Amino acid sequence: AGFIRIYGREREITVVEKRPYPIYHPCSIPDVIAGKIPSWSSIMEETHQNHRFRIYAGTLVEDVDSTGKKVFCRDLKSGKRFVLEYDVLVLATGSIPRQLRTLPGSDLNGIYTLKTVEDGVSIHKRAIASTNATVVGAGPLGVETAFALRELGLKVTLIEIMPTILPGKFDPDMSKNVEKFLLEKGIRVVTGSRVVEFQGRNWVNKVLTENNVFEADLVVLSVGTLPNVELARIMGLALGPTGGIKVDENMKTSVNDVYSAGDCAEVWDAIEGKPALPMLANAAYQQGRVAGLNISGIKEKYDGTLYSWAISLGGFNAGAVGLTYAEAKKRNLKAKTVKMTSTFKPIFYPDSSQITLKIVFDEEKILGAQILGEVNISYILNFFALAIKRKIPIKDLSKLEPLYVPNLVDLPDPVFKILESALRRIKRQIF
Repeated sequence: AGFIRIYGREREITVVEKRPYPIYHPCSIPDVIAGKIPSWSSIMEETHQNHRFRIYAGTLVEDVDSTGKKVFCRDLKSGKRFVLEYDVLVLATGSIPRQLRTLPGSDLNGIYTLKTVEDGVSIHKRAIASTNATVVGAGPLGVETAFALRELGLKVTLIEIMPTILPGKFDPDMSKNVEKFLLEKGIRVVTGSRVVEFQGRNWVNKVLTENNVFEADLVVLSVGTLPNVELARIMGLALGPTGGIKVDENMKTSVNDVYSAGDCAEVWDAIEGKPALPMLANAAYQQGRVAGLNISGIKEKYDGTLYSWAISLGGFNAGAVGLTYAEAKKRNLKAKTVKMTSTFKPIFYPDSSQITLKIVFDEEKILGAQILGEVNISYILNFFALAIKRKIPIKDLSKLEPLYVPNLVDLPDPVFKILESALRRIKRQIF
């Protein structure tokens, strides 16, 4: 809607949102829980409306007639039903958290998922009255939530069914660095362990795995998300193999004049074109941009996701873009990897800190990059994202003249050091 508002000024835009607030920042919820952000209202935004831009918040879309181009709505507060007509429709219905409803005790009070502001408020309210918290699932959100609850002073256990935390996001050797950091902060990390039951009377007080029992006044489930495609099914839209709404490069669905973007849309990865559900805000933003420009009459194509993600744990940052080494080998790509730990600034600066980089590459180009350290890693990840998406040869990347400002960054900086290391390996054809 924002891009249509900018580029299609003559169009009338109507947004229908189930939540009572139109915009919020879900990635900041752990920071509010931890007390880094003072209030919940800080992560919610109001949007200026006018006669060409209207928002119906707290409103549920119950049905869509794609032939007659009508949207059937219900105000959740008053119960009033009304109909909106459209020329072009965008489905941005997002995602819903996975539950563990088949486990005994999953209906006990004190077990939460984390998606909305309301979820965050409930978790925080319970947390300040609790002593022991268990987070089930050690993906990026699970790790950040565990860290936030520890910052509140709770005893925290983080349980992951896979052998390492951040599975599929980091290679195991990089995950171990994050796990070490969490352990140093006092978080108990349990990997390779499946939760089988929750116990308690009305409120949960224990989490049982196959081998252990953990005390828990509070449980947060962070076991993934599913595309919210209920409305798409009602409309008869085609779904892809991942379960998301199938779209083309313009973000058009299988139904005329209906687009989709965000967590509910199935796209493809930018490396091999495989179907993908990135479930990431940066991917949703770019998809929304492409849909908005096309609706405004400006031709634009979505060229795939690179799964860029990052977490920030009190100044310790970790993130990745593209393929991990494990994923590259799984796809039978001729991949190699180089890993390096280096200082970002010269060591004679008191605030000089280390950064660990790992890149995955083939005979010519970067396939993926993983980073962790106490520096701003976002621009490094963006650098590698551009290199991967544009398939820039490593030999060309190494020809760039890197900036040198010693109180900001060393020369050569860690990025160019690891590029040179990869280039040497390519020249020696060590694969």
